[in-house]
Parts: sequence; structure tokens; C-alpha cells
Amino acid sequence: MTPFEKPTSLPSAAKMDVPVFTLEILILARAETRDYHARLANLSIAPVVKSTPREAIAAIVEAAKKNIRACLESNTAVAWLDPKEQPQLGESRMFVPIHL
Repeated sequence: MTPFEKPTSLPSAAKMDVPVFTLEILILARAETRDYHARLANLSIAPVVKSTPREAIAAIVEAAKKNIRACLESNTAVAWLDPKEQPQLGESRMFVPIHL
């Protein structure tokens, strides 16, 4: 095969199932306290408060990964919210795909 030909099949490692989840993050900037509150609309875990939006998003994603990983390892159901939480006044919504 030349470097310009496409492979006819993927390597065996690429065929492995990797769990992928989409987190729906709701984030609120509080001007009076100069911090950012992040919570998940689709997973039941505690919200986080950090001094920058980047820190808040990173912390909520890490907490979600830890929660989901623990559920998968203990063979228990992930506490997905149905129906999802709705954004409150001033909250921004973003979708973040994660894998473990």
C-alpha cells in the first residue's frame, strides 16, 4: 500500500468500544462575587464554583467523569436526569462530549 491509499480496514485497537457521553453544562457568571457557577443539566452531581469559566468547566467535567467511571466500575446505573434541568436566567449552555 502506498502512503496515498486509504486502508481497507481499521487497526484492531481502533475497533474497540470507547464509551462516549455528552455532558450538558450550564454556566453562570456572577458579577457580584466574580465567580462562575457550573452545573450539569443532564447528570445529577453537585455544582461547582470557580474563579474562571475555564476552571468551572474543567471541574464539572472532571467530577462527571469520576461519577460516571465509578458507576461503570460498580455496575450501577449512571444518574442521568430525565427530564433535563433547564437553563435559568443568565445561564449559558454548552455541550461537551467526553470519553473515559
